[in-house]
Amino acid sequence: MSRSGVNITIAHSLFVNIMFICNAHAYLLQNVEKNVKLKVRNPNLDVYNAGITKGLSHIPATVLANRIEEPDLIADVVHPNLRKHLPDPGIYTGMRVASETLLSAITKQKRILFAVDFDADGINSGAVLYRGLIEGFGYPPELVSVMISHKAKWGYGLSTKAVKHILEMEPLPDLVITADQGSANGKEIALLKGLAALKGHTLEVIVTDHHEIPDEGFPSEGEVAAFVNPQRDGSLSQDLKDICGATVAWLLMIATFKLAEARGVSLPPDARRNIFHLVSHCAIATVSDVMSLAHPLNRAICREGFRIINTTPHPAWLLMKELNGNYPIEEGFVGFTLAPLINAASRVGLSGHEALQFLIAKDGATAAENLEHLQQANEQRKEIGKEMLNTAFEKAQEQINKGHSAIVVYLPNGSPGVSGIVAGQLKEAFGRPAIMLAPSGEGMATGSARSIPGINIRDCLEEIYNFRSDLMPRFGGHPQAAGMIVPVDHIEDFSEVLQKIIARKLSDQDLEPTIEPDFILGQNLSSFTLKDMQELEQLKPFGQHFELPNIILEGRIKNVKAMGKKEKVHLRFELETGHGKYECTWFFARANEGEAWPINEGDFVTVSAIPSINRFRGRESLQMQVHVAEVRQHLEHRMAC
Repeated sequence: MSRSGVNITIAHSLFVNIMFICNAHAYLLQNVEKNVKLKVRNPNLDVYNAGITKGLSHIPATVLANRIEEPDLIADVVHPNLRKHLPDPGIYTGMRVASETLLSAITKQKRILFAVDFDADGINSGAVLYRGLIEGFGYPPELVSVMISHKAKWGYGLSTKAVKHILEMEPLPDLVITADQGSANGKEIALLKGLAALKGHTLEVIVTDHHEIPDEGFPSEGEVAAFVNPQRDGSLSQDLKDICGATVAWLLMIATFKLAEARGVSLPPDARRNIFHLVSHCAIATVSDVMSLAHPLNRAICREGFRIINTTPHPAWLLMKELNGNYPIEEGFVGFTLAPLINAASRVGLSGHEALQFLIAKDGATAAENLEHLQQANEQRKEIGKEMLNTAFEKAQEQINKGHSAIVVYLPNGSPGVSGIVAGQLKEAFGRPAIMLAPSGEGMATGSARSIPGINIRDCLEEIYNFRSDLMPRFGGHPQAAGMIVPVDHIEDFSEVLQKIIARKLSDQDLEPTIEPDFILGQNLSSFTLKDMQELEQLKPFGQHFELPNIILEGRIKNVKAMGKKEKVHLRFELETGHGKYECTWFFARANEGEAWPINEGDFVTVSAIPSINRFRGRESLQMQVHVAEVRQHLEHRMAC
């Protein structure tokens, strides 16, 4: 449900979900003396013409031409096929040894622990591995456990504190399998095995992950039984490397199942089906972890995963559909509603097991109970985030006024669990890399980084680590999103070094927040109708690197109505253009109730919006989801080619 109580299906990924962008731009338009720049895309004419030849209309053909570079990719993008694109798990380094090790543990009935990350990808990885063993191999539940890294208590990854927690388990596990983490934890894994040995216990470790591998600190062959991470395989195509942690875990389940079949291991009757249906968790994790949806493999995973979610009676899936007004589960619901719920527990200091129990529950009552816990945590997360935002934006503006190339904000009273959300909004509002830090105890601050196109923030952090590791003892992540731990006393020095690195990498790059529209109503688009939106939906899933189109409209505002349950901070209005009337919704048009609205009845405005279908009580209507709207003279004549 939207905040107005109207069910809205928004096909957009979490990374760019409408409310996320709107909240950042609400602050931007009201408080920041900087314009939003419009940059027109240059569509690939070969792709456009090929799309038209294949029967696509102007709008979907243009969207494709703005997102892919080769006409030959059209069929794989429009009709992704999992049977065609799912690779043999054996192509990944370490997978064969990993499946051998896991199958050996299964046949010998060893105690298995899955150590997973605390975010939606990690928790779905845990669901894949746990359900895979129980439902795919008929493994006794009492021999399987899942440990979710406790962000508030242990920090990132398989940390020393996480190792201590494992060593306190009674009895100790025989096999530890990481998921969505472990690539930077060679030292900690050696410590785990060494201390277990001192207790007279032999412990094996398999690392599965998808994060960038550091130059040092990664698990060595002597430390682990197997190390599976697509980033190890430089010769593979990006399509096969750019997958989420849950997909890596699923491929391990597939490889182990195939090996068991080949060796005649006794398996449950529905083992093949149950293993395959785990792709549903991979679809959720692919969207939640903002993996590229320009790649055919990820697109096929999402298509098939959502099909399974919408057609099987798994308790979590049934509750999700109920939460979505009994409309089909798609990428928009995952990014806009489900991923924040799954992530909420760890963000407010809980362990994340509530999210896992929701996903793996075998009955509706257990799933509903844990969903309620997640909803309560999410409301708490929203309140914490709101308190942090205003202060963070003020501090960020001070840095922008000083000419900083990157934003580094430390809030002594902030929460590490919400840092990623705040960092993302700072990045959106100010158009430059942003790091949000909050205290995590023992004189340390835990931070989250979000970056802009062209700046690999993980590489920047690695440069700092190699230069002065005392400024940042731990870090990890992806090119556009990363985490780190910084001593509170060194935050100023850390920021200074980061500024120099970012400034050097940016060179003359423009740091103004930029919007790249696909269409400008009245120029390359004569109108946009509900039928056009329905045609566009054949290109689903939309998300990272394959976004829904952005449309620029100009017109006069009529019938303005404030919306919001707790606070009236959203707007609904009608935009009367020279090319038709459009119903518009603007979430977080203002940051707080009581502030002036940025637009008013009768204003002539330029609007940047993303189209969506409003589905309510069985009816469908076109709706424009606005994320920037300014009185016309503010945007006029600022189109950058």
